[in-house]
Amino acid sequence: MTRKSGDTSRSTIRDVAARAGVSASTVSRVLGGVYPVSAATRGRVMRAVREMDYVADARAKAIAGVGTPTLAFVLEDITGPSFAHMAHGVEREATRLGHLCLVCSTEGDVRHELEFVEMMRAQRAAAVILVGGTADTPSTANAPTAWPTPSPRPVPAWSSAAGRRSIPAPR
Repeated sequence: MTRKSGDTSRSTIRDVAARAGVSASTVSRVLGGVYPVSAATRGRVMRAVREMDYVADARAKAIAGVGTPTLAFVLEDITGPSFAHMAHGVEREATRLGHLCLVCSTEGDVRHELEFVEMMRAQRAAAVILVGGTADTPSTANAPTAWPTPSPRPVPAWSSAAGRRSIPAPR
């Protein structure tokens, strides 16, 4: 596909492959950095990536099971200084480990907390950390005891801040 100057539509991996004169699989191998590719081919692909301002589609990577692991940090109130300090530390460590960290505020509403947990289960999050929440109330008695699919990089546990309920990391 030929892109005109000023075209704001996103380039696809196939567009990059066509520009570089290689297959989409070769582009994927170059970007993944796992398979051996000649220096000349790598150079052509990377030049096409830069010229086309290509950004990999995170949704497609997630479907293929190679996306960035997500961690959710669910807080009752993100405005408090201690919660902000905790969120900063969790985000910094998650980033160091290559995880995407989402910070969610429930504003003390158990429905929001459960919605966040369910959203993260649907997204196949690597972990959910609940702080100052209501995870130990009767309304969550039927909460999952483990994530349904394994994480690429398991974390030690999912738990409430009080530590009274822990859900083991995937095996």
